[in-house]
Amino acid sequence: MSRRLAWWVVVSSLMLAGVFIAVPPLHAQSGSGEYTIGIVELQQVMDAYNKRAVEVQKLEQEAKEYQDKFDKLQADFEETVDEFQKAKGTMSEEKRTDRELELDSRRRDIQSQVRQAEALLEGKQRRLKQSLLKDIVKAIETVGNRDNYHLILEADPESRTGVLFYSPTLNMTQKVIDELNK
Repeated sequence: MSRRLAWWVVVSSLMLAGVFIAVPPLHAQSGSGEYTIGIVELQQVMDAYNKRAVEVQKLEQEAKEYQDKFDKLQADFEETVDEFQKAKGTMSEEKRTDRELELDSRRRDIQSQVRQAEALLEGKQRRLKQSLLKDIVKAIETVGNRDNYHLILEADPESRTGVLFYSPTLNMTQKVIDELNK
């Protein structure tokens, strides 16, 4: 296929997808041939990945359920402490000490449950991020192989990624987003 015809096929397919690019991806020349280079903004891909939104919503719902549970435990505990404060003047020293130890133990138990829930949610969040990144890398590889890219770099305008400047014509982020969400 001639280079001009290949370019027309790429432009036509992009236009059908609702994307218009005025210039083809960068083609670098070397002694052994031509190379195609692309740029992907990973955070933009992550933000636009439909699966991420669904999974984050599930995690937020789980966190809300834990929060509701702990709010109820805390309210019950505070009510019990208030009752103790009102009644401690009528208790014997031994009974008051036992009740204080019991309340302290209950407080520590609630704090322990909260820490365990936080650790569980943090672990799930970490695993989700790893899973999403794995999906994104796979989509980048799919687009790279399908569109004959030789080099794909990560670029993030908000942080240092090693790419200090690139032409918008190299940005293939939307292709990766489309691949992930299809």
